[in-house]
Amino acid sequence: MPLALDQFHFYDREAKTQRTRRDLPHWQQAAVCTFLTFRMADALPAGVMQRWHFERDAWLKEYGIDPADENWRESLEDLPEKTIERFHRTFTRRMHEFLDAGHGECLLRQPELRLIIADSLMHWDGQRCLLAGWVIMPNHVHVLVQPLAGHTLLTLCQSWKHWAARRINAQTARTGRFWQTESWDHLLRHPAYLTKFRRYIRLNPVKAKLRPDEYELWLPEIEGLQED
Repeated sequence: MPLALDQFHFYDREAKTQRTRRDLPHWQQAAVCTFLTFRMADALPAGVMQRWHFERDAWLKEYGIDPADENWRESLEDLPEKTIERFHRTFTRRMHEFLDAGHGECLLRQPELRLIIADSLMHWDGQRCLLAGWVIMPNHVHVLVQPLAGHTLLTLCQSWKHWAARRINAQTARTGRFWQTESWDHLLRHPAYLTKFRRYIRLNPVKAKLRPDEYELWLPEIEGLQED
């Protein structure tokens, strides 16, 4: 059966939000649809990350936001809508462009390794989460996911990454860390964002100029969702 738009829930500023931070801030709200990105450990060179963090922190300071504050994302959300969109156009989009540049081994160009990740993602669909789409790129993965009651984005992501990494490392006889420890997550505010990120997932391989055998894409039908 196809999914329906009314099965998905979106960020509520008045509801309880769990905020954690390591190098990146993470917001979680129970049973809310989220755009999640996780990448291979070698997908972004250290110099690229350092420059990105420096420029992002300078931008935040310009708007009176302390990037060292674990709640800086909450302060960002208080800015005008167009300013928030400008931030994401500048920094979120740039980060994804860095990923699409194809740094690192890009082991996920291999179809048999992408199949392992696809199996991992689909394993809990309908049981612990609802999936609204995903794409497996050569060195990273984008997922639209909504955890179901009793489950969290953190535990889902850890499960996917751990299961896939063990099997890929075994299949390729490699050792060491496969995934970058942290992931990027973005709570969706309303249905238009679901449309926006499904479009991003669909077009990501095109923008990265990948051949059909270099990526894996899955986008289920969602009844009631307005799409381009």
